[in-house]
Amino acid sequence: MIQGILFDVDGVIFDSEPFIKEAYYNYYNSFYHKAITEQDMAPYVGTGEATSIIGLGQSLGLDYDVERDKKGIYEEYARLIKGKLKCMNGAKRFIENAHKAGLKLALATSADRVKLNSSLNETGLAAELFDFIVSGDMVTRTKPDGSIYRYAASGLVLENEKCLVIEDALSGHMAAKRAGSPSLGVKSSFEEKELVLSGADLVMKDLSEFPDFDSVEQFNEIYDKLLLEFRKKSLIGSLLEKATKVIENAYAPYSKFKVGAAILTAHDNIYSGCNVENSSFGGTICAERGAAMAAIASEGKVSFNAIAITSFSDEPAPPCAICRQFLSEFAGPDMQVYLYSIKSGVFRHYNFGTLMPSVFELN
Repeated sequence: MIQGILFDVDGVIFDSEPFIKEAYYNYYNSFYHKAITEQDMAPYVGTGEATSIIGLGQSLGLDYDVERDKKGIYEEYARLIKGKLKCMNGAKRFIENAHKAGLKLALATSADRVKLNSSLNETGLAAELFDFIVSGDMVTRTKPDGSIYRYAASGLVLENEKCLVIEDALSGHMAAKRAGSPSLGVKSSFEEKELVLSGADLVMKDLSEFPDFDSVEQFNEIYDKLLLEFRKKSLIGSLLEKATKVIENAYAPYSKFKVGAAILTAHDNIYSGCNVENSSFGGTICAERGAAMAAIASEGKVSFNAIAITSFSDEPAPPCAICRQFLSEFAGPDMQVYLYSIKSGVFRHYNFGTLMPSVFELN
C-alpha cells in the first residue's frame, strides 16, 4: 500500500519548465555570449543546475563556475516568473487531497532551495503541506542517481516501495527505480513511451486525470485500478501479452516449469521466446535467452530496452543468474524488467540494475 508521495517539482507541481529554459538562454547569452538551444539542454532535463552547468560548460568549452552560474540563472528565473508562474493543471487539488487523506508528502527537487522558494512564493503553495523537503543542494548525487528519493523516503520514515514518486523527467523515473519506488509519469516534458522505458509504472497527461480521494485506502484503490488499466493498454501490456502467448509453446517435460519472455529492442521490435529443456540439463535454454537470440538473429547488433517474463509460479520468476549475465551483454542498468505470474496475477517491476548490480566483464 502506498503511504507516501514524493513529488518532483518542475513540470509536476509548477509549470516552470519554459521559465527555467528561458533563464538559461538569457544567462548564457548575456554572460557567455552563447546562444544555447533546446537540443543543448535536452540531456540535462531534471538533473539539476549543477549537472546542467557542468555538462553545458564542457560541451561548449566554457570557463564555467557552478555557484556563480547557478546564482545568475536563479536570479533570472525569479525575474521571469513574476506574475506568471502557475501550478500545473490538477497539481494543487491533488496535493490538497493527499494532505487531507493522511498520505505523507515530500518534495524532492534537483534544483537548489532558493529556486524552490521562488516558485512557492510566486504561486502561494504552502510549504507546510509537505512533511519533508529535499533540494539539490542537500545531496551529493542528483538524478538519475536514486539518492534524492531514498533521502526523501527516509525523511518520511517510510520504505521506498511504499512511496510513489511523481515525475516528468526521464532521469527522475530512473532515479525512482534505482531507489526502489514505483513512479507515476506526467507528460509535461516527455511522451508516454519515453517515460515507460525510463521506469514509469503509470503515465498521465497531468494530475487532473487522477480522481478525488479522501483516504489512504481510497487513494490506493484508485491507483491500483489506474495501474491495471494502463498496463493493459500500454507497451507493458504488449510485452506481457506476447510473453504469455509464447509460454504455451514451452518445452518443459522435466521441471514442468514453463516460462515465456518478450524483449523490446532499441529498434522498437518485440521478440519472444520460451524455455526449452533437454535431458542433458546443461543443454536447457531459458526463455529469456531464447527471446534474446531471436532478436540477435533478426537484427544482428542489438540493444534491449525492456523485457517481460511470465510464469505460473505464485511469485513471478526473475531471470536466472546465467540469463542475467547473458542479458547484460545487450542491456544497461535501466532496462525495464516486468515479471508476471499467470497463476496468481502478481506483477513485479524492476530496472535491470536492481536484479544485476554487478556484471562480469572482460577488460
